[in-house]
Amino acid sequence: NVRVYWSQELNGRGKAVFVISKRDPACTEENLRFGNHLLIETDQLGNWGGMIDEPQEWAGNGITVSAYTADHLLSLRNANAEAYTGTAGALFRSLVTDANYREDTGLRLADVFSSGPIWSEPAQEGHLRDVLQRIQQRSGQDWSIEPRVEGARLLYDARCLC
Repeated sequence: NVRVYWSQELNGRGKAVFVISKRDPACTEENLRFGNHLLIETDQLGNWGGMIDEPQEWAGNGITVSAYTADHLLSLRNANAEAYTGTAGALFRSLVTDANYREDTGLRLADVFSSGPIWSEPAQEGHLRDVLQRIQQRSGQDWSIEPRVEGARLLYDARCLC
């Protein structure tokens, strides 16, 4: 039984932090490896999903583990285009497709509406999350990435309310 502190926000990155005892059978390198995906299930607030990343602190009898919501995956992927052109929804769709280009991130398109003006958003050799933030600021449209389990795999439904 582990106490978890977590946050989540619309259009932003959330974080979870928990301390696990070194004596806990689940406290293994395999389980706590950077890049592993994590699902926190709650009855009142809905589920939280993301991936383990830095920092991890080994102190005393426990390990403090940090994890970030699935949009953090977009921070680890570079843009595959010099610019993206389309409505805010079409741009969002392109970013999720690019995120999965080299390796499947578990991000899946869901509920992406494509109304509104068409424009071109430069990628400027940035991370996909940087491009997504600029699209959100320019369009004023909201996005979210929500976890779901399919079979034995944790996936993330990417939604753009564009």
